Amino acid sequence: MSTTPPEPTAGLGTGRLAERLRGILGPPFHLIDVTILFRLTRDLTRSARFICPAIGIGVVFYVPNIIETTA
Repeated sequence: MSTTPPEPTAGLGTGRLAERLRGILGPPFHLIDVTILFRLTRDLTRSARFICPAIGIGVVFYVPNIIETTA
């Protein structure tokens, strides 16, 4: 006993609907993605600019005889 799905009715097909929604909603979502990526990149860069010198200062002051060894 096989049942076949009903034939689609005339009107707006799902393929055209999906393409239309992609055309309308795609650019705003892309803008949001780019904005989030930009914010993350900027914050990560800012954090790295703080952490790298802090590690360097920590090494200089807390490793015994580092100044005498490198001088």
